Amino acid sequence: MKKHLYFVILTFFAFSLFTSAGMAKASNVDYSEGYFEEKPETFIVDGAGLLTEDELALVNEAIISFNGNTYSKERNFIICIVTTNDLHGKSAVAYADDFYDKNYYKYGYTNGLCLLRYINGNDRYLYISTCGEAITIFNDAEIEFQIDLIADYIIAGDYKKAFLNFIYNAENQIRNYDRITIENNSWNYDDYNVYDDYYEHHKPVKPVFEYEKAIVISLIVGVVTALIIVSVMKSKLYSVKYAVDADSYLVPGSFKVTRSQDMFLSRHVSKTEIPRDSGSSGHSSTHRSSSGISHGGGGRRI
Repeated sequence: MKKHLYFVILTFFAFSLFTSAGMAKASNVDYSEGYFEEKPETFIVDGAGLLTEDELALVNEAIISFNGNTYSKERNFIICIVTTNDLHGKSAVAYADDFYDKNYYKYGYTNGLCLLRYINGNDRYLYISTCGEAITIFNDAEIEFQIDLIADYIIAGDYKKAFLNFIYNAENQIRNYDRITIENNSWNYDDYNVYDDYYEHHKPVKPVFEYEKAIVISLIVGVVTALIIVSVMKSKLYSVKYAVDADSYLVPGSFKVTRSQDMFLSRHVSKTEIPRDSGSSGHSSTHRSSSGISHGGGGRRI
């Protein structure tokens, strides 16, 4: 009986070690060295386990819808996302670039964005890598803005909303950049409870002619009203006679200056700072990945 008990305990212990080793190995995969053996249909790899299975499927569906619209298809333009707990000795920049190159670029996706979320204890980083046309569309300043839009969700740990908003805001930036209308075969964002952060910061401005029209009407009404009021006031001033000068109001010889003095009362200095060009707006910093492919991008610790 004791032998059977020892055998069961030993078997369980060995199985536990095997399972733990297998899980450690699975979580240690270097996704940046080529994760897919054929052209991928998955555009998010959640190596850090930040999403539930349902959330992962939802975000991947959203990316596929974006990647499948007419604009994206014609330009081989895609969005992909990767999360990891291990950069395998690489910088966040190199990891994001390699993940894009070795999983998507090699299958013909020459233009796109890759969002990397690295999280390992207190070491946390968010980085966006750009490739091809995306380097121009998402310059340095725009990348910082895109990160700002999802930073609160990242800090709160709501990665589903962070990733969905990233996709949504990226598509809006492309629309804004090219002044195009992407067909309505893209995914319905309302169904995914995505908040329109982009348009909170880019609220539509009314056409200038409406403001000009309002100003002209206001001026006309103001002038007419002022003329009526002045005319009424003027009609009550008949008792006042016109005088050529003010001599009649002075007593001759009554005004004498006996002393004069200059007194310093105060000083007012107005200064205006000369604006300086920061050099970042409209500019895209570029570098080459380990594959020799040109990339742009930017990120920060969050």
